[in-house]
Amino acid sequence: MLNTEAVERLASKIETDTIGTVTDRTYEGLRAMILAREIEPGMVIEERRLAEMLRVSRTPMRAAMGRLLGEELLTRLSNGALVVKTYTLKEYLELMRVRKILEMEAAALAASAISETELAHLRTLVTDLIGVEDAQRYWVVDDIFHETIASNADNGHLRKLIADNRNQVRMCSVGKVPSRSKATCEEHLAILDALSSRDPAASRQAMGDHLENVQRAFLRTLHGDAEDSDSDLIRKAG
Repeated sequence: MLNTEAVERLASKIETDTIGTVTDRTYEGLRAMILAREIEPGMVIEERRLAEMLRVSRTPMRAAMGRLLGEELLTRLSNGALVVKTYTLKEYLELMRVRKILEMEAAALAASAISETELAHLRTLVTDLIGVEDAQRYWVVDDIFHETIASNADNGHLRKLIADNRNQVRMCSVGKVPSRSKATCEEHLAILDALSSRDPAASRQAMGDHLENVQRAFLRTLHGDAEDSDSDLIRKAG
């Protein structure tokens, strides 16, 4: 189901914002709605109707759709229809394997480059989030945290791969993982401690431990007991 209130908010934002082009604002808004599941997985995108609701021409709408297709947030069916991509468990596990490779490498590279100012800023954001149950704020801080580390890897291609991968992983897991804000904050602080020590190996390990825990929590919500191993969780979830 399409969240009409969210569509109207986006339409107003596209009309009133002056940052970027209409195409950019349309793309960014639709992308945010998809990631927030205000446009749900499996939903058919009616380009003409959505363009009318957003009060934009079909040219920026078509360009935005093309970018979302390229990021695999949308997929095209054999009949030509565009739908919001639905990810399988197998795809989630594949994406998480790639995510670990990319973000562990980024953390190792960032250890020697990230500034003390950035580390202090991230530590404040994470510490202030402890004990706060605010999903929207959680995702904002999570994005800032991981994007800051990726940007300090000083590799534009790696940074883009991480951003695209994180979007795809979020398509799989938003709404399925119970709040683990406190655990995530503790893991983020451990990553910051490793980065502060300027230790690439420790930074890589701390990031890997964090992402393993993210995957384990997701699998346990599908089907699992506290004593289950990762292989048990994958077998049961499948």
